[in-house]
Amino acid sequence: MPSTTVTLSTHADDLQRQPENRRWMLEHMGGAFRVFARKGFSEGMVGHISLRDPEQPELLLDKPVSDLILLNHDGEPVGGNTSRPPNAADFQIHVVLHRRRSHINAACHAQSIYDKAWTTFAKQLDMANQDVTIFYREAQAVNPEFGGVFLKKEVSERLGGFLGAKGKAASYLFTLAERSFEIQLQVDAAVMQRIGKKLIEPEAAEFTFRMTSDPPEYGMELELSCGGFLR
Repeated sequence: MPSTTVTLSTHADDLQRQPENRRWMLEHMGGAFRVFARKGFSEGMVGHISLRDPEQPELLLDKPVSDLILLNHDGEPVGGNTSRPPNAADFQIHVVLHRRRSHINAACHAQSIYDKAWTTFAKQLDMANQDVTIFYREAQAVNPEFGGVFLKKEVSERLGGFLGAKGKAASYLFTLAERSFEIQLQVDAAVMQRIGKKLIEPEAAEFTFRMTSDPPEYGMELELSCGGFLR
């Protein structure tokens, strides 16, 4: 079964060479974990968020702010909380993305409910509404094959080739993708009842894709948790 992985390349690119902003990036990573848990993306064993260390780009950070583990590209812990090992299969996917795509700062991977339902069709999302246009053309990719967990390097390399060229805000896009999968399934169910659907024209979809910005999901999580994930 295909799964969903979303990548990030935002204004954080401009912060990488500024050590004083490292905390800002780690706090947003911790906030993303909280958002994922609140939305039910913590089901099962598969799920992972990685962040390129802004001070040491050859190293990757994993887990919430107060429980981070720092890994090199061989998956070896080199700092942080080393009491628990990283997820080997998930790390294989993420390290390929970070190695092949220098503009990728963070990647989110999970297998959420509507993701697992929609990806059984191995199809891209239709441009059916304004929000989904953020996945216009190369902003979404489909891996039609599943050969088990990605423990082999060559399998991870193949998957990495599908991802990363059009990265944006990873955690927000993952939540938007999950909602879009849900809507797509509902629309297709209506089509089965012979209710026609009208998609957004390519020109309008591309324009909306370029103009769309991200909502303040981080601010909402900060308010709901009273800043608990910052500790």
